[in-house]
Amino acid sequence: MYRAFVMLAALTVVPGALADGVTLHFTLLTWDDSQAGPELPSAVGWKPAQSSKPCDWLLFTEDDYEYASGWNPLGAISHNIADPAGAGGSGFVMAPSLTGEAALTMEFSYAGSDSWDVHIIHQEYIGQATTVAQMNQTLVSEGDPATLDPVYNVDGLPNAGAWERGPANNWSISYVLDFYLASNTDGDPDPLDIDATFDDQPQTGYLIPVAELTEAGMAAVELDDPAGFFDGDFEQYLLDEIAPRLPAEATCLLVTQMEKCHPVYHDDDVSITLGSLVGNTTIAYATQPLPILGDLDGDGDVDLDDFNSLAGCLDGPQFSLQPGCEPADFDGDDDMDLADFGVFQAAFTGELIKLVAQASCLR
Repeated sequence: MYRAFVMLAALTVVPGALADGVTLHFTLLTWDDSQAGPELPSAVGWKPAQSSKPCDWLLFTEDDYEYASGWNPLGAISHNIADPAGAGGSGFVMAPSLTGEAALTMEFSYAGSDSWDVHIIHQEYIGQATTVAQMNQTLVSEGDPATLDPVYNVDGLPNAGAWERGPANNWSISYVLDFYLASNTDGDPDPLDIDATFDDQPQTGYLIPVAELTEAGMAAVELDDPAGFFDGDFEQYLLDEIAPRLPAEATCLLVTQMEKCHPVYHDDDVSITLGSLVGNTTIAYATQPLPILGDLDGDGDVDLDDFNSLAGCLDGPQFSLQPGCEPADFDGDDDMDLADFGVFQAAFTGELIKLVAQASCLR
């Protein structure tokens, strides 16, 4: 331990580039016949709803309904659930399965305390209900074609929100989205075909490190079905049905839902109307490191490279923040002083203790 601090004190500071944000690419979770077993059945052919009974929007629960094998052909676990008849209530007659690799991309930037600002910079879900019926969901960003025609009623803003890191905050994440649905049921299979748009729709849920998906990890939090439709033990559901289906390389799990809402535009050639109710579920994972306080280069740890970058920015409270040093201004007061260093020191010390412990185990 002493040698490590001596090395830190004697370090020659070389200012380094600070990461502007941490980017995570999420893949929607699927579970098909090739992955299934006796204890983890396939999702192929199953839906979380049918038109004549209520649903909780989650697969592998008691209200699942088995359709013909052509339904949910890719074994998707996330769903976009709609009521095209516009009757509302809990009965749905359409539940396309959402799939896609790198289907959702988020950028995180530190906002102080345990909070991180979240910006959604990409979303492209492929909604595969049957082998021929599709309902795609795509992000609308500022300047996209849908924002240039007032008939669509979306502006592409803000597509942003916040993540509260840590079990004390229940790893909660919330953001609002502008997006459109594109269906081939109107005879146009083009994924850019805009059939229904949604403006500023809240998405709420959790972004949890995979390492926390344990009995002990779940005991430290209070997690419920984000949309409030599931009356079972949601934490146990994550442990029993979702965590075992995550790939070994997954670092975190994202579970969010949008409660039922009306579109702000619809194409007359599809069954969705302004009176229809549409909601969605996202169950996805990422394989990149989660953002960590003090990780200024975005490589998933807090080490001497980050200290190099921090030290190159330290000027004191009497000086304005240098350009490019914004990620190291941990207290957000537009300067780099000992208060910021103290925040970094706490994060770095934690990493240092872990390194020393690992070194001791190798002796």
